[in-house]
Amino acid sequence: MTDGECTIRPAGAADVAAAGELWQAMADQHAAYDAEAWSYRPDAKRRWCEEFASFLRQADKILLVAEDGGEIVGVAVLAVEEPLVEMARRRGIVREVVVAEFARGRGVATRLMDVAFEEMKARGAEEVVLHAALENATAVGFYEKLGMRRVMYRMYRKL
Repeated sequence: MTDGECTIRPAGAADVAAAGELWQAMADQHAAYDAEAWSYRPDAKRRWCEEFASFLRQADKILLVAEDGGEIVGVAVLAVEEPLVEMARRRGIVREVVVAEFARGRGVATRLMDVAFEEMKARGAEEVVLHAALENATAVGFYEKLGMRRVMYRMYRKL
């Protein structure tokens, strides 16, 4: 899983804190897009890290990190799910893909997603879905370049 300077590998317990820092940067970016729709708990990062650590022990979860020179510069949180009652295919879910801002534009996300697709397919996924913030045109364009297409809008309303 090594390509150039960046190595894509399965995450381990030692990666939780660094992955949490990357998640926090993503959460801050989403909150800047729309603070109401992306309203996080004060302890969100701690809770996310706890969930990430629990995923390390779950067979249906795939956790990948991109490492460059000993530093974690990217993380992917994935799952493979059995088909919903009405659906025909086993589905890969991309929960999060985050690359450190300083490492963007170097192919890290592409390498993470290439390995993610391989891992999900190896576990029986026949399709992949994800959510991307509408305001994040860079991410939407990136996923489209990977062959993904828009099929649904996620709607929001505060009650």
